[in-house]
Amino acid sequence: FRATSEGGIPENFKLFIYDRWGNKVYETNDMIAGWDGTYKGFDCELGVYVFSIEYNFAGKQTKYLSDNVTLVR
Repeated sequence: FRATSEGGIPENFKLFIYDRWGNKVYETNDMIAGWDGTYKGFDCELGVYVFSIEYNFAGKQTKYLSDNVTLVR
């Protein structure tokens, strides 16, 4: 799972993924990097996870986006 942008690469970017108990299982500042469904080298349980993204383009206000992503294999 990774973010994409039709407006180019943001100046600042953060992606967080949380399990259903609110534990952070993934964090990156690299928009190109993506979550491979693991935590500390082990496969995460199948199910629904919450993602949160913070980003801004040069000279623009920071925007926030969050939703669910379902992990399947």
